[in-house]
Amino acid sequence: MLRASQSSLRSPLFIRPRRFNTVLVKALATSEYTTPFEIDTIHLLQDEMNVTRHNFAKCLHDVQKDLKLPTCRFIAIDTEFTGLSPNEMEREQYLDTLEERYRKVKRAGESFLITQFGLSIVHLNQKNEFQIKTWNFYIFPRPYGSLDERFLCQASSLQFLSEHGFDFNKFIGDGIAFVNLSKAERMEKHLKRRIDGLTKINKNLQLSDDGVSFQKEVKEQLNQWIAGGAKKGEKLVVPTRNSFYSMIVHETARARASYLYSEGTEGGVQVSYVSRKVKDELIAAKIKEMQREMDDAIGFSRVIKALSETKLPVVGHNALLDFVYVFHQFYKPLPETLAEFKSQLLELFPTIYDTKHVALRSPLGEKLISTSLSSLFEYMRENVKPEPKNLIPSDKRFDTYREALKAEADDSGSLLCHEAGFDAFMTAVCFLGLLVHDANGEIIDELVPKDGSSARLKLRMEELEQYKNQLNLMISDECFLDLGNVSQTIDRARVYRVSSTTKRRIQHVRMENVFKSSKVQRIVRESDQDAFVILTEPVEAVDDETKAEFGVEIISYDEHVAAEAEKAHEMTAEADRKVFEKITAAHVSTTVSDEVITAGAKEDVFSWSRCTIS
Repeated sequence: MLRASQSSLRSPLFIRPRRFNTVLVKALATSEYTTPFEIDTIHLLQDEMNVTRHNFAKCLHDVQKDLKLPTCRFIAIDTEFTGLSPNEMEREQYLDTLEERYRKVKRAGESFLITQFGLSIVHLNQKNEFQIKTWNFYIFPRPYGSLDERFLCQASSLQFLSEHGFDFNKFIGDGIAFVNLSKAERMEKHLKRRIDGLTKINKNLQLSDDGVSFQKEVKEQLNQWIAGGAKKGEKLVVPTRNSFYSMIVHETARARASYLYSEGTEGGVQVSYVSRKVKDELIAAKIKEMQREMDDAIGFSRVIKALSETKLPVVGHNALLDFVYVFHQFYKPLPETLAEFKSQLLELFPTIYDTKHVALRSPLGEKLISTSLSSLFEYMRENVKPEPKNLIPSDKRFDTYREALKAEADDSGSLLCHEAGFDAFMTAVCFLGLLVHDANGEIIDELVPKDGSSARLKLRMEELEQYKNQLNLMISDECFLDLGNVSQTIDRARVYRVSSTTKRRIQHVRMENVFKSSKVQRIVRESDQDAFVILTEPVEAVDDETKAEFGVEIISYDEHVAAEAEKAHEMTAEADRKVFEKITAAHVSTTVSDEVITAGAKEDVFSWSRCTIS
């Protein structure tokens, strides 16, 4: 991990690829080039920067400026956070429905905190150099006014961060504040009202009798002070009991004379006798200070707003949690349903790619030993052929970063792995690598057509279009979450619930012998007696003789869901019955006027129109 002394260094990282030169440049070349390229070197300029509240203003300006450049091609992100699951009951299960999975990640997103946000902005400049500018933002919800965030921490997650060199002091002491953009809109409206309060007289001020009496006292105080010979530069402090009475003083002073300027002070309001020019300057300074305080409070969310406004593709790796956490923390509260989340996330980022999903589902996946971020990054380097020694310049200031990459190449531990900025950088490199593989998973030597680089870019992106707005799903029989399909469901026609009818434990039953007409893909054990069996294809039926031989009962997944729903209905009815018994035991009045409680024992259904406890 780069330390504070290295955080502001900016220097190019040079990649000298063997096959990148004639492929990747053509894939993402800008429309300014209309003839084929012969490039010997691609430069990956790594602008690594640790960003805290102290240098955030400058870095925000740099990010906003970068995103507006016509050379900008896509954005890669990564996050680190304080936890994954609020409790054991909300851990992912293999047979979660999509709605169940969303509820679990929603709860996690509402509970935990992003500690670091990594951002890589990828350009292809006029020199045909790929440029990856990376920022590593430390995030912390600094208190602002009545806002004082609460969040959970998971011990294993904090330990994980610590083991990978995370700087907790920088996170808490120097982290950038944030308020999600929905709150920011309300804050901006509130600021406008405060500014109006500085510059406009409220002619519709409504006061209680006490307020009217206090306002009269303030007027008399001001009149006596002015009549007594108050001069420019002199001040009068009017004591107040609370903020409401302070507001009365401000309004009264503003209405009394244009040369009076009021501001809060300890124990009351200070009224100053000033010239009109000085008053305007004081008000302007006050407004500027209030605007600065609000901007500081909104903080990092302005980066998310800038990313959203570009409408550029946003790339992550195994990124469902990243997008859930980003949505809740910086955009607005997570909606109740998955369908709402999908549509609203695409309003924030219209084009999303998940490099893990693309790697797994494309033909390239058959060649990969692992699709973890570090493994995919290593594969891209080995096959794209960049020389590690050229990835970072020989400048000693980048020894830590270079050694981290060297360690990664040697398949040993690296402090920079799992730093959000470095992971965003690896994600960007992986996506560039995916863009130079064809539909068969092969690196292509030529891109067609040859008459325009913008057409080449369009062609490559069209080939990845089938993976757009799809997020990889872990621990599930569904491969991905399709953001563009709000009615997406999981087909579980090949899932069966198998229960042992004997004392024999379910794990001792050979499911391959039970389901002879299909292959067993996975077994999810629910208990010693029950398990779900996922087959490669549905079966028509298992004969009674086979069931008896192995001592099992078998029902389809849909039958299991229906049985569970019926069980839940019965439990609800039983709970209603117990409530009814408690009410009657407490001497419920069974007749109120003409309204009578009716209790029907038939099928344990109880109904009553109205009851009053006497």
